[in-house]
Amino acid sequence: MLQSILVYGFMIVTLYQTFQIRVLSINNRITANVTPLYNWSIWIGVIVFTFFSAVRWDVGIDHLSYLEDYSSICKYGSLDREDMEIGYVYLQLFLAELGAHFTIYFGLVAFMQLFFCVNSFRKELYILPYLLVLIMCGGDYFFWMNGMRQALVCTAFLFVVSLTIERRRVLLYICMILLLSFIHTSAVFLLPFCLLYFFNLEKFFIPRWLQLSLFFAALFLSQMSIWEYLLKYVDIISAAIGYDRFDANTLNSLEGREMNFGVRRILMLIVDICLIFSSKKLHSVFPSKKFGFVYIMYVIFFVIEPLFMSSLVLSRVTAYFHIFRVIVGSFFLFYLFKIHKTKNGDLVGAVFVLLFVMHLLVQIYADAGNHTDCIRYQFCFGKNLPILI
Repeated sequence: MLQSILVYGFMIVTLYQTFQIRVLSINNRITANVTPLYNWSIWIGVIVFTFFSAVRWDVGIDHLSYLEDYSSICKYGSLDREDMEIGYVYLQLFLAELGAHFTIYFGLVAFMQLFFCVNSFRKELYILPYLLVLIMCGGDYFFWMNGMRQALVCTAFLFVVSLTIERRRVLLYICMILLLSFIHTSAVFLLPFCLLYFFNLEKFFIPRWLQLSLFFAALFLSQMSIWEYLLKYVDIISAAIGYDRFDANTLNSLEGREMNFGVRRILMLIVDICLIFSSKKLHSVFPSKKFGFVYIMYVIFFVIEPLFMSSLVLSRVTAYFHIFRVIVGSFFLFYLFKIHKTKNGDLVGAVFVLLFVMHLLVQIYADAGNHTDCIRYQFCFGKNLPILI
C-alpha cells in the first residue's frame, strides 16, 4: 500500500508540475503562453507517466490477458483468437516483429493514451495540470491500463472531437470513428454523437433543476433492478462490444453487480453535485463548442452510469463517458484557482481536490492487491511471468 501511495503520489506531483503553464487573458479570452521550456517540461511528465505505466504488474484481468496474447504472438508469430480487432492485432504484430519487450508494448499504449488526451486540449492547455491529477485520482488511469484497447479508443475519441467539432467536420468524424472500430468494435456506438455538432453548443445549456432531476432519478431507478427490464438487449450489445465470445453461463456470472453507496461512490456523488450546481457559471466562463460538447457527454455519463451498473457488458459502454467527469472537473478547478481568485474559491477548490485524493486512497486501501483488482501498484521486476518474452 505504501509503495502505491509513493508511486502514484510521485506521478501526480510530476504531471501537475510539468504541465503547468502561464495563462494570459487577452480581451477576456483565456490563452496559454507556450514557451520552449514548457515543451521540454511536458516531456518529463510524459516520460514519467509512460515508464511507471510500462513496468506495472498485474493491473487487472484484462491486463494479464493482453500480456498473454502478446506473449503468444512473440512466441508463435500469430494470435490464436478471432475476436480481437485487426487494427490492434497489427499493433501487437508490429512490436513483436521488432522483438519489443512487453514493457515496451504496455509503455507504448500508455504513451498513445496520454498523447491523445493531452493533444485533445491544445487550445485549453491551462486545464491539463488539473485534468491529469484528476485522471490519476478519479479511477480513469486504472481503466486505461486494464481495458487498454477500449481505453485507447476513449482517448482517441477525445482527439477526434477536438479535430472536428469547431468546423463541424461530420464526415471526418465518422471516418475516424470507423477507423477506431478496428481497435475496438464498440467505437461504433460513438457515431451518433456527431449529431451534437448541429446544436449551438456554445449556448446550449440544460437547466440545473433538470440535471438534478435526471441525476437523482437515475440513482432511484438504479435501486429498482432496472437491469431486469434491459436484459433482452444484452445479446445485441454484448456482440457489438465483443462479449459474444463468452458463453451464456460466463456472461451471467459477470452480471448481477449492484449500485452500492460505499465511500468511493459517495465521494463521487458529492463531486457530481458540485459540478451540476456550478454548471451555469462554467458555461458562461467557457462558452465554446468543445465545453458544450463535453458537458453534454458528462450529463449522459451521470445518467447512464447508475442505470448500467448492474451489467458488466453495459457498464463498458459507460466507459466512453467516464472521463468527461474529470474533464468538467478540471475546468471547474481552473475557474476556482485562476479566474475566481478568492479565499472561498481556493477553499472550495482544495476540498474538491481532496475528494479525489480521498477516492484514490480508499481505492488503494480497499484493493485486494492481486488480479481481482487493478489499483495497488506492483513493479513487474522479479515476477514469475506466465510466458517469458
